Amino acid sequence: MKKIFSPSHIGFLFLLTAMMLILVSCGGGAGGNNNDPGKPNITLVSIEISPAISSISLGANQQFMSTGKYSDNSTKDLTDSVNWDSSTGAATISNERGSEGLVTTMAEGTTTITATLEGISGTTELEVVLTVIDKIPGISGGPYVDNHDGTVTDETTELMWQQEDDDITKIWADAITFCDDLVLGYSDFSDWRLPTKKELITILDYETTSPAIHDIFLNTNSGDYWSSSTYAYTPGYAWYVQFSNGCVNGGNKENERFVRCVRN
Repeated sequence: MKKIFSPSHIGFLFLLTAMMLILVSCGGGAGGNNNDPGKPNITLVSIEISPAISSISLGANQQFMSTGKYSDNSTKDLTDSVNWDSSTGAATISNERGSEGLVTTMAEGTTTITATLEGISGTTELEVVLTVIDKIPGISGGPYVDNHDGTVTDETTELMWQQEDDDITKIWADAITFCDDLVLGYSDFSDWRLPTKKELITILDYETTSPAIHDIFLNTNSGDYWSSSTYAYTPGYAWYVQFSNGCVNGGNKENERFVRCVRN
């Protein structure tokens, strides 16, 4: 039997459809807009790049981080979200997944490092130099005395050094602990410590490379060695010396580097 709708039925259906459209357009019903019109829109205000390093050695890498500040005064790590850029060929900076913000030095010179997101940018200036710290007159070490007990004494600075490191890289905190716990020498010296940046520089030998150190120090790695000196710009960084070429840089304390201990 064919069903016939009366004019009253049709009118009712038309009215019902119109009411549903009004509900949707006004945000009514389950499918409406739940945004609170009284809540302010939170926007990105500024981007800060850290660490604010003024110079870095040619041949070294440096990890930069970016932090966004928002209109509600909140902050967020944006290192893997921003677009990184280096203004000159002195250095390149990565946008690759997993290495965002990593600088690779390419040539001596200066460059501006920029991090950009949503039209907001932060910048820092970076200088690439041949060496951050040259061997400074007055603090250079040697001559050295082999004590034949696993230690070497520097007759200029009167410091006693661990002659051979353990060939194991460590994060900075573990390097501190390793030297504090070290017992070495005929007299079982137990007052070893991680050297300061200036102390570690004194055993560099700029007349040689890979490693840049006197051969009285046995089996030294052509790598990075931790100092106890915290990096002033960023407390999470500390200074280290590259014994491949004698350069000095700051690096994240969570990275692993070699250790050579010292005592007074």
